[in-house]
Amino acid sequence: MTDAAGQPTERDLSAREAWLVLQADAALKAAQALIPGAALRRLNINGMLPDTRPGYLYLRYQPAGDLSAAPQEFWACFRRHASFDRERGLLGVPAALAPS
Repeated sequence: MTDAAGQPTERDLSAREAWLVLQADAALKAAQALIPGAALRRLNINGMLPDTRPGYLYLRYQPAGDLSAAPQEFWACFRRHASFDRERGLLGVPAALAPS
């Protein structure tokens, strides 16, 4: 994660951030955007952006069983309505049910 100054930092996720990660992961799996068995290996939160902007949450998945395979990368954020653009790797998660 990065702080407001753009410096890397490690901290616990807020309830809202954790909820976004879980919802994004479930949406990607439901959309079959991932290779079966792909595992979430990295996530970054860009603290310099609001959580409603593409680029806020970075998710990197590694295909199962093949460490030499190219990882799959997605960017998620909160949106008014669910959206998914596989070609650009953008995912919008509805913010209405997210904890504040």
